[in-house]
Amino acid sequence: MILLGILLRLALMPISAHSDLFAHLLGAYLFSDGVSNIYDFLYSLPKAHPIFTAYSIDFYGYPPLAYWLLGLFQLPFDFLRDQSYFGWLLGWAGGYLNNPFTSLFLFLAKVPYLFFDLATAFLLFKFFESSQKGRFALVYWLFCPLALYTSFLFGHFDILAIFFVVLALYLVKQKQPSWASLALGIGGAIKLFPLIFLLPLVLVSFKKTGQRLLGLLLGLLPLLLTSLPFWNSPHFWRIIFLQNQSQRFLGANFPLAEGSIFLFLVVYFLVNLYLLNKGEQESLWQYLLIILLAFFSFSYFHPQWLLWLAPFLVIDLTQNPKHFSLHLVFYLYFLGLLFLFEPSINIGLFAPAAHSLNFRETIRPILLNFGVLEQIKGIFRSFLVAWSIWFSYRTLREQTQV
Repeated sequence: MILLGILLRLALMPISAHSDLFAHLLGAYLFSDGVSNIYDFLYSLPKAHPIFTAYSIDFYGYPPLAYWLLGLFQLPFDFLRDQSYFGWLLGWAGGYLNNPFTSLFLFLAKVPYLFFDLATAFLLFKFFESSQKGRFALVYWLFCPLALYTSFLFGHFDILAIFFVVLALYLVKQKQPSWASLALGIGGAIKLFPLIFLLPLVLVSFKKTGQRLLGLLLGLLPLLLTSLPFWNSPHFWRIIFLQNQSQRFLGANFPLAEGSIFLFLVVYFLVNLYLLNKGEQESLWQYLLIILLAFFSFSYFHPQWLLWLAPFLVIDLTQNPKHFSLHLVFYLYFLGLLFLFEPSINIGLFAPAAHSLNFRETIRPILLNFGVLEQIKGIFRSFLVAWSIWFSYRTLREQTQV
Protein backbone atom coordinates (compact mmCIF):
# COMPACT_ATOMS: atom_id res chain seq x y z
CA MET A 1 0.00 0.00 0.00
CA ILE A 2 2.85 2.39 0.81
CA LEU A 3 4.55 1.70 -2.50
CA LEU A 4 1.24 2.16 -4.33
CA GLY A 5 0.73 5.54 -2.65
CA ILE A 6 4.20 6.69 -3.70
CA LEU A 7 3.75 5.42 -7.26
CA LEU A 8 0.44 7.27 -7.48
CA ARG A 9 2.21 10.50 -6.56
CA LEU A 10 5.00 9.89 -9.05
CA ALA A 11 2.40 9.28 -11.77
CA LEU A 12 0.53 12.52 -11.06
CA MET A 13 3.56 14.79 -10.78
CA PRO A 14 4.38 15.21 -14.52
CA ILE A 15 0.83 15.25 -15.94
CA SER A 16 -0.98 18.04 -14.09
CA ALA A 17 -0.56 21.62 -12.92
CA HIS A 18 -2.35 24.83 -12.01
CA SER A 19 -1.16 28.31 -12.96
CA ASP A 20 -0.18 28.92 -9.30
CA LEU A 21 2.68 26.44 -9.75
CA PHE A 22 4.12 28.58 -12.54
CA ALA A 23 3.99 31.63 -10.27
CA HIS A 24 5.95 29.74 -7.61
CA LEU A 25 8.47 28.58 -10.21
CA LEU A 26 8.84 32.11 -11.53
CA GLY A 27 9.70 33.23 -8.01
CA ALA A 28 12.27 30.42 -7.78
CA TYR A 29 13.65 31.46 -11.17
CA LEU A 30 14.09 35.07 -10.00
CA PHE A 31 15.78 33.83 -6.81
CA SER A 32 18.28 31.75 -8.80
CA ASP A 33 18.80 34.80 -11.02
CA GLY A 34 20.02 36.77 -7.99
CA VAL A 35 16.84 38.64 -6.97
CA SER A 36 16.89 38.76 -3.16
CA ASN A 37 13.90 41.08 -2.63
CA ILE A 38 11.12 39.99 -4.96
CA TYR A 39 8.61 42.44 -3.46
CA ASP A 40 10.50 45.61 -4.38
CA PHE A 41 11.92 44.05 -7.55
CA LEU A 42 8.50 43.57 -9.11
CA TYR A 43 7.56 47.18 -8.44
CA SER A 44 10.84 48.37 -9.98
CA LEU A 45 10.04 46.75 -13.34
CA PRO A 46 8.47 48.75 -16.18
CA LYS A 47 4.79 48.04 -16.79
CA ALA A 48 5.68 46.70 -20.23
CA HIS A 49 7.90 43.94 -18.78
CA PRO A 50 7.02 40.43 -20.09
CA ILE A 51 6.25 39.23 -16.55
CA PHE A 52 3.19 41.48 -16.42
CA THR A 53 1.70 39.97 -19.55
CA ALA A 54 1.05 36.85 -17.49
CA TYR A 55 1.03 37.94 -13.83
CA SER A 56 -0.12 40.83 -11.68
CA ILE A 57 2.49 43.01 -10.02
CA ASP A 58 1.92 41.41 -6.60
CA PHE A 59 1.51 37.81 -7.79
CA TYR A 60 4.00 36.51 -5.21
CA GLY A 61 2.10 37.04 -1.98
CA TYR A 62 4.06 34.70 0.28
CA PRO A 63 6.52 35.29 3.14
CA PRO A 64 10.28 35.47 2.41
CA LEU A 65 11.05 31.97 3.74
CA ALA A 66 8.77 30.44 1.09
CA TYR A 67 10.57 32.44 -1.59
CA TRP A 68 14.00 31.36 -0.38
CA LEU A 69 13.11 27.69 0.12
CA LEU A 70 11.39 27.28 -3.24
CA GLY A 71 14.34 29.02 -4.88
CA LEU A 72 16.86 26.77 -3.16
CA PHE A 73 14.87 23.64 -4.06
CA GLN A 74 15.07 24.53 -7.75
CA LEU A 75 18.79 25.41 -7.83
CA PRO A 76 19.92 21.79 -8.47
CA PHE A 77 17.86 21.76 -11.66
CA ASP A 78 19.22 25.03 -13.10
CA PHE A 79 21.34 23.15 -15.62
CA LEU A 80 18.18 21.87 -17.32
CA ARG A 81 16.86 25.34 -18.08
CA ASP A 82 17.59 26.92 -21.43
CA GLN A 83 16.55 30.28 -22.85
CA SER A 84 13.02 29.02 -23.45
CA TYR A 85 12.39 28.29 -19.76
CA PHE A 86 11.47 31.89 -18.90
CA GLY A 87 8.95 31.90 -21.75
CA TRP A 88 7.60 28.57 -20.50
CA LEU A 89 6.96 30.15 -17.08
CA LEU A 90 5.01 32.96 -18.72
CA GLY A 91 2.96 30.55 -20.82
CA TRP A 92 0.76 29.13 -18.07
CA ALA A 93 -2.38 30.12 -20.01
CA GLY A 94 -1.63 27.39 -22.54
CA GLY A 95 1.60 28.18 -24.35
CA TYR A 96 3.60 26.00 -21.97
CA LEU A 97 1.94 22.91 -23.42
CA ASN A 98 4.02 23.20 -26.57
CA ASN A 99 7.32 22.84 -24.71
CA PRO A 100 8.64 19.25 -25.04
CA PHE A 101 10.13 19.45 -21.54
CA THR A 102 6.87 20.40 -19.79
CA SER A 103 6.41 17.01 -18.10
CA LEU A 104 10.01 17.01 -16.88
CA PHE A 105 9.76 20.55 -15.51
CA LEU A 106 6.50 19.75 -13.70
CA PHE A 107 7.93 16.57 -12.20
CA LEU A 108 11.05 18.33 -10.91
CA ALA A 109 8.99 21.22 -9.53
CA LYS A 110 7.02 18.81 -7.33
CA VAL A 111 9.98 16.73 -6.07
CA PRO A 112 10.33 18.88 -2.90
CA TYR A 113 6.61 18.43 -2.23
CA LEU A 114 7.08 14.66 -2.40
CA PHE A 115 9.74 14.71 0.32
CA PHE A 116 7.68 16.91 2.65
CA ASP A 117 4.55 14.87 1.93
CA LEU A 118 6.25 11.56 2.82
CA ALA A 119 7.85 13.16 5.88
CA THR A 120 4.36 14.24 6.99
CA ALA A 121 3.13 10.68 6.48
CA PHE A 122 5.98 9.42 8.68
CA LEU A 123 5.13 11.90 11.44
CA LEU A 124 1.48 10.79 11.37
CA PHE A 125 2.67 7.20 11.67
CA LYS A 126 4.82 8.15 14.70
CA PHE A 127 2.01 10.24 16.23
CA PHE A 128 0.28 7.10 17.53
CA GLU A 129 1.71 4.75 20.14
CA SER A 130 -0.16 1.85 18.58
CA SER A 131 1.60 0.57 15.48
CA GLN A 132 -1.77 -0.53 14.08
CA LYS A 133 -3.17 2.98 14.36
CA GLY A 134 0.06 4.39 12.99
CA ARG A 135 -0.16 2.22 9.89
CA PHE A 136 -3.78 3.22 9.37
CA ALA A 137 -2.87 6.92 9.60
CA LEU A 138 0.00 6.40 7.17
CA VAL A 139 -2.19 4.68 4.57
CA TYR A 140 -5.00 7.21 5.02
CA TRP A 141 -2.56 10.05 4.31
CA LEU A 142 -1.05 8.32 1.29
CA PHE A 143 -4.49 8.04 -0.33
CA CYS A 144 -6.08 11.18 1.11
CA PRO A 145 -7.74 13.07 -1.77
CA LEU A 146 -6.76 16.42 -0.26
CA ALA A 147 -3.07 15.47 -0.11
CA LEU A 148 -3.07 14.14 -3.66
CA TYR A 149 -5.00 17.08 -5.07
CA THR A 150 -3.18 20.08 -3.59
CA SER A 151 0.42 18.87 -3.79
CA PHE A 152 0.53 16.63 -6.84
CA LEU A 153 -2.38 17.69 -9.07
CA PHE A 154 -2.64 21.39 -8.28
CA GLY A 155 1.04 21.81 -7.45
CA HIS A 156 0.82 24.15 -4.45
CA PHE A 157 3.50 24.26 -1.75
CA ASP A 158 1.13 24.22 1.27
CA ILE A 159 2.58 20.82 2.20
CA LEU A 160 5.76 22.55 3.40
CA ALA A 161 3.78 24.46 6.03
CA ILE A 162 1.61 21.41 6.81
CA PHE A 163 4.72 19.38 7.63
CA PHE A 164 5.68 21.84 10.35
CA VAL A 165 2.13 21.90 11.73
CA VAL A 166 2.19 18.10 12.10
CA LEU A 167 5.71 18.28 13.53
CA ALA A 168 4.41 20.74 16.15
CA LEU A 169 1.57 18.36 17.08
CA TYR A 170 4.06 15.52 17.40
CA LEU A 171 6.42 17.60 19.59
CA VAL A 172 3.54 18.62 21.87
CA LYS A 173 2.73 14.95 22.34
CA GLN A 174 6.42 14.33 23.13
CA LYS A 175 6.23 16.99 25.88
CA GLN A 176 8.48 19.43 24.00
CA PRO A 177 6.26 22.53 23.79
CA SER A 178 9.06 25.03 23.15
CA TRP A 179 10.24 23.12 20.08
CA ALA A 180 6.59 22.74 19.04
CA SER A 181 6.10 26.53 19.13
CA LEU A 182 9.25 27.00 17.06
CA ALA A 183 8.15 24.36 14.52
CA LEU A 184 4.76 26.01 14.17
CA GLY A 185 6.51 29.34 13.70
CA ILE A 186 8.62 27.96 10.86
CA GLY A 187 5.41 26.79 9.17
CA GLY A 188 3.97 30.28 9.65
CA ALA A 189 7.08 31.80 8.08
CA ILE A 190 6.39 29.73 4.94
CA LYS A 191 2.66 30.45 4.77
CA LEU A 192 0.80 32.46 7.39
CA PHE A 193 -2.08 30.11 8.27
CA PRO A 194 -0.20 27.96 10.87
CA LEU A 195 0.07 31.06 13.07
CA ILE A 196 -3.65 30.82 13.92
CA PHE A 197 -2.69 27.67 15.85
CA LEU A 198 0.02 29.36 17.90
CA LEU A 199 -2.13 30.83 20.69
CA PRO A 200 -4.11 27.61 21.41
CA LEU A 201 -0.89 25.57 21.30
CA VAL A 202 0.73 27.91 23.82
CA LEU A 203 -2.32 27.97 26.11
CA VAL A 204 -2.51 24.18 26.21
CA SER A 205 1.23 23.50 26.45
CA PHE A 206 2.30 26.15 28.97
CA LYS A 207 0.54 26.92 32.24
CA LYS A 208 2.47 29.96 33.55
CA THR A 209 2.13 33.44 32.05
CA GLY A 210 5.88 33.86 31.54
CA GLN A 211 6.14 30.53 29.79
CA ARG A 212 3.21 31.38 27.55
CA LEU A 213 4.78 34.69 26.54
CA LEU A 214 8.02 32.86 25.73
CA GLY A 215 6.10 30.28 23.70
CA LEU A 216 4.41 33.04 21.69
CA LEU A 217 7.77 34.70 21.06
CA LEU A 218 9.30 31.43 19.88
CA GLY A 219 6.39 30.93 17.50
CA LEU A 220 6.68 34.40 16.02
CA LEU A 221 10.48 34.44 15.87
CA PRO A 222 10.92 32.65 12.49
CA LEU A 223 8.59 35.09 10.69
CA LEU A 224 10.12 38.10 12.43
CA LEU A 225 13.71 37.08 11.62
CA THR A 226 13.09 36.09 8.00
CA SER A 227 11.09 39.29 7.42
CA LEU A 228 13.71 41.54 9.03
CA PRO A 229 15.48 42.45 5.74
CA PHE A 230 12.15 43.70 4.33
CA TRP A 231 10.83 45.77 7.22
CA ASN A 232 11.61 49.01 5.36
CA SER A 233 9.75 47.86 2.27
CA PRO A 234 6.16 49.17 2.02
CA HIS A 235 5.54 46.69 -0.80
CA PHE A 236 6.40 43.77 1.49
CA TRP A 237 3.93 44.82 4.18
CA ARG A 238 1.15 45.47 1.69
CA ILE A 239 1.63 42.24 -0.29
CA ILE A 240 2.03 39.91 2.70
CA PHE A 241 -0.29 41.33 5.33
CA LEU A 242 -2.76 43.67 3.62
CA GLN A 243 -3.80 41.82 0.47
CA ASN A 244 -7.26 40.23 0.27
CA GLN A 245 -6.08 36.64 0.86
CA SER A 246 -4.55 37.62 4.21
CA GLN A 247 -7.87 39.06 5.42
CA ARG A 248 -10.39 36.52 4.16
CA PHE A 249 -11.04 35.23 7.67
CA LEU A 250 -12.85 38.55 8.23
CA GLY A 251 -15.29 37.83 5.37
CA ALA A 252 -18.34 36.65 7.33
CA ASN A 253 -19.44 39.39 9.71
CA PHE A 254 -22.35 41.24 11.24
CA PRO A 255 -21.94 44.94 10.41
CA LEU A 256 -22.69 47.35 13.23
CA ALA A 257 -23.08 51.13 13.31
CA GLU A 258 -19.34 51.23 13.94
CA GLY A 259 -17.24 48.22 13.02
CA SER A 260 -18.36 44.62 12.65
CA ILE A 261 -18.55 41.32 14.52
CA PHE A 262 -16.40 38.76 12.71
CA LEU A 263 -17.83 35.24 13.04
CA PHE A 264 -14.55 33.36 12.71
CA LEU A 265 -12.96 35.49 15.43
CA VAL A 266 -15.93 34.82 17.73
CA VAL A 267 -15.27 31.07 17.49
CA TYR A 268 -11.51 31.60 17.69
CA PHE A 269 -11.76 33.65 20.88
CA LEU A 270 -14.25 31.20 22.43
CA VAL A 271 -11.90 28.26 21.90
CA ASN A 272 -8.94 30.15 23.33
CA LEU A 273 -10.89 31.42 26.33
CA TYR A 274 -11.85 27.83 27.07
CA LEU A 275 -8.21 26.74 26.77
CA LEU A 276 -7.04 29.53 29.06
CA ASN A 277 -7.63 27.32 32.10
CA LYS A 278 -8.56 23.97 30.58
CA GLY A 279 -7.48 21.66 27.83
CA GLU A 280 -5.17 18.67 27.67
CA GLN A 281 -2.24 18.37 25.30
CA GLU A 282 -3.64 15.10 23.97
CA SER A 283 -6.74 16.98 22.77
CA LEU A 284 -4.91 19.90 21.14
CA TRP A 285 -5.48 18.59 17.62
CA GLN A 286 -9.24 18.61 18.25
CA TYR A 287 -9.28 22.28 19.24
CA LEU A 288 -7.16 23.18 16.21
CA LEU A 289 -9.53 21.23 13.97
CA ILE A 290 -12.51 23.15 15.34
CA ILE A 291 -10.70 26.43 14.66
CA LEU A 292 -9.96 25.35 11.09
CA LEU A 293 -13.56 24.30 10.50
CA ALA A 294 -14.68 27.73 11.68
CA PHE A 295 -12.17 29.33 9.30
CA PHE A 296 -13.52 27.44 6.29
CA SER A 297 -17.12 27.98 7.37
CA PHE A 298 -16.80 31.76 7.61
CA SER A 299 -14.15 32.59 5.00
CA TYR A 300 -13.93 32.54 1.23
CA PHE A 301 -11.37 29.88 0.35
CA HIS A 302 -9.87 28.07 -2.61
CA PRO A 303 -10.34 24.27 -2.71
CA GLN A 304 -6.59 23.58 -2.44
CA TRP A 305 -6.58 25.19 1.01
CA LEU A 306 -8.61 22.27 2.34
CA LEU A 307 -5.29 20.41 2.57
CA TRP A 308 -4.89 22.24 5.87
CA LEU A 309 -7.62 19.96 7.26
CA ALA A 310 -6.04 16.72 6.01
CA PRO A 311 -3.71 15.80 8.92
CA PHE A 312 -6.45 16.54 11.45
CA LEU A 313 -8.91 14.38 9.53
CA VAL A 314 -6.33 11.59 9.44
CA ILE A 315 -5.85 11.79 13.21
CA ASP A 316 -9.60 11.98 13.77
CA LEU A 317 -10.55 8.89 11.77
CA THR A 318 -7.62 6.95 13.22
CA GLN A 319 -8.87 7.76 16.72
CA ASN A 320 -12.59 7.52 15.87
CA PRO A 321 -13.35 4.95 13.12
CA LYS A 322 -17.07 5.54 13.65
CA HIS A 323 -16.58 8.95 11.97
CA PHE A 324 -16.09 7.19 8.61
CA SER A 325 -19.45 8.33 7.22
CA LEU A 326 -18.69 11.94 8.16
CA HIS A 327 -15.39 11.76 6.30
CA LEU A 328 -16.98 10.15 3.27
CA VAL A 329 -19.64 12.87 3.07
CA PHE A 330 -16.93 15.53 3.32
CA TYR A 331 -14.96 14.09 0.40
CA LEU A 332 -18.11 13.93 -1.72
CA TYR A 333 -18.65 17.60 -0.89
CA PHE A 334 -15.03 18.34 -1.89
CA LEU A 335 -15.45 16.58 -5.24
CA GLY A 336 -18.63 18.48 -6.03
CA LEU A 337 -17.09 21.79 -4.95
CA LEU A 338 -14.25 21.44 -7.48
CA PHE A 339 -16.67 21.51 -10.41
CA LEU A 340 -18.24 24.79 -9.30
CA PHE A 341 -14.97 26.56 -10.13
CA GLU A 342 -13.26 27.31 -13.43
CA PRO A 343 -11.70 24.40 -15.40
CA SER A 344 -8.19 25.11 -14.09
CA ILE A 345 -9.39 23.82 -10.70
CA ASN A 346 -10.74 20.50 -12.01
CA ILE A 347 -10.21 18.70 -15.30
CA GLY A 348 -8.08 21.53 -16.69
CA LEU A 349 -5.36 20.42 -14.27
CA PHE A 350 -4.71 17.50 -16.62
CA ALA A 351 -3.99 19.73 -19.64
CA PRO A 352 -0.28 18.74 -19.65
CA ALA A 353 -1.37 15.14 -20.30
CA ALA A 354 -4.34 15.93 -22.58
CA HIS A 355 -4.06 19.38 -24.20
CA SER A 356 -7.74 19.42 -25.16
CA LEU A 357 -8.66 19.70 -21.47
CA ASN A 358 -7.13 23.16 -21.18
CA PHE A 359 -10.06 25.52 -20.45
CA ARG A 360 -12.54 22.66 -21.02
CA GLU A 361 -15.68 23.50 -19.08
CA THR A 362 -17.88 20.92 -17.31
CA ILE A 363 -21.11 21.75 -15.49
CA ARG A 364 -20.34 25.39 -14.67
CA PRO A 365 -21.62 26.93 -17.97
CA ILE A 366 -24.92 25.10 -17.55
CA LEU A 367 -25.37 26.52 -14.07
CA LEU A 368 -24.41 29.97 -15.35
CA ASN A 369 -26.93 29.77 -18.19
CA PHE A 370 -29.70 28.96 -15.72
CA GLY A 371 -28.47 31.71 -13.41
CA VAL A 372 -28.07 29.37 -10.43
CA LEU A 373 -24.29 29.06 -10.05
CA GLU A 374 -24.06 31.44 -7.09
CA GLN A 375 -27.06 29.80 -5.42
CA ILE A 376 -25.47 26.35 -5.79
CA LYS A 377 -22.23 27.69 -4.34
CA GLY A 378 -24.27 29.09 -1.45
CA ILE A 379 -25.85 25.69 -0.87
CA PHE A 380 -22.42 24.07 -0.79
CA ARG A 381 -21.15 26.70 1.63
CA SER A 382 -24.20 26.23 3.85
CA PHE A 383 -23.63 22.49 3.85
CA LEU A 384 -20.01 22.99 4.94
CA VAL A 385 -21.14 25.17 7.83
CA ALA A 386 -23.67 22.54 8.92
CA TRP A 387 -21.15 19.71 8.53
CA SER A 388 -18.55 21.67 10.52
CA ILE A 389 -20.98 22.41 13.36
CA TRP A 390 -22.08 18.78 13.56
CA PHE A 391 -18.51 17.49 13.35
CA SER A 392 -17.37 19.91 16.07
CA TYR A 393 -20.30 18.91 18.27
CA ARG A 394 -19.51 15.22 17.87
CA THR A 395 -15.85 15.88 18.65
CA LEU A 396 -16.59 17.88 21.82
CA ARG A 397 -19.27 15.46 23.02
CA GLU A 398 -17.05 12.42 22.61
CA GLN A 399 -14.21 14.24 24.35
CA THR A 400 -16.35 14.87 27.44
CA GLN A 401 -17.36 11.22 27.52
CA VAL A 402 -13.75 9.96 27.62
